[in-house]
Amino acid sequence: MRAALDWAFSPVDGDISIGIALTVAAAPLWMCLSLIDEWRVRVAQGFAALGTVASADARLEMKLQAALGASYAWAGSDVVEIESAWTKALDLSRRLGDVEHQLRALWGLWLIHDRQAPAFARQFAAIASTPADKLVSDRMIALSYSSRECRVLG
Repeated sequence: MRAALDWAFSPVDGDISIGIALTVAAAPLWMCLSLIDEWRVRVAQGFAALGTVASADARLEMKLQAALGASYAWAGSDVVEIESAWTKALDLSRRLGDVEHQLRALWGLWLIHDRQAPAFARQFAAIASTPADKLVSDRMIALSYSSRECRVLG
């Protein structure tokens, strides 16, 4: 994967569109191997390359934002950075009508917010269509209200 990405982002004979697609596709690999720092570096490389492509694809940008949000969250980055990436991914996914990435972004935003968590959970529930997504939304809503009550009582 490293060699393929090095080639794809090579200024001499690479192919930036392949590099960006590989960066997005390799996200689970870096996460499973706990190579979070390398993941963030590669996503940043993908963003830099995206800026040089004449016909930048909003779908690729959405996927890069989602990868960035996830990598920031796994690395324990600043909440502002995490929120920014997930918010951009959510905006792009809504514009593109990509429900899968809307759910990912809402879940990411739900994880980092206390007071707004129920709102993100309800938005997730509103677009959840599969039985698994509906179970996740039920759990998100329950946890949002449960943790909120514990803070009030605590």
